[in-house]
Amino acid sequence: LAIHTADEAGPDDGPDYIFGWGLMNTQSAAEVITNKEVTTYIKEKTLSDGNSYSLDVSSTGNEPLVVTVVWTDPPGTPVSNQLDPTDPMLVNDLDLTVADANTRTTYYPYKLDGQNPSDPATTGVNDVDNVEKVVIENPSAGTYTVQIDHKGSLENSSQDYSLIVSGITTEAFFEVSSLASNSPVVEGETLEVDATITNTGDVS
Repeated sequence: LAIHTADEAGPDDGPDYIFGWGLMNTQSAAEVITNKEVTTYIKEKTLSDGNSYSLDVSSTGNEPLVVTVVWTDPPGTPVSNQLDPTDPMLVNDLDLTVADANTRTTYYPYKLDGQNPSDPATTGVNDVDNVEKVVIENPSAGTYTVQIDHKGSLENSSQDYSLIVSGITTEAFFEVSSLASNSPVVEGETLEVDATITNTGDVS
């Protein structure tokens, strides 16, 4: 939550090696909690080995769409004593993407280059960190699909994670977990706020 709502600090967008994710904004964090299941989404979930998870949300179109995934990774195997080792220590490598259902554009999380620490953050597949954050500064109003997958096999056969989404409307959230057999299971709920909203779309 602190990472999701942090104010930008430093010369460039995204995290950096001087300011981290920025300056904590307690008011913004509290508002995300207050608006849970209204204009924000907060869940603690579990991803099973071989499965993926997707969530359809509706962007307001008038504020950034922000999605953050964080998990407590199992301990890795330390490398031998050396200066600035480059060996990745991530054990369970979850992957976050956000796709615009209209334009088919896919957005990736921030990542840093440890070998060039002064470079600004870029976006792409992150296979180093147990925090992944996607920020779409100027989204169009409409549906976006949040997708969480994983590489390789998950140690302990599953991984708990936290998911926060903000910048969305009061309409509905649709969750789907896809099994390794590609047979989807609908897990979610329709959340109704100040109106009766009926979902007639197909979940496949």
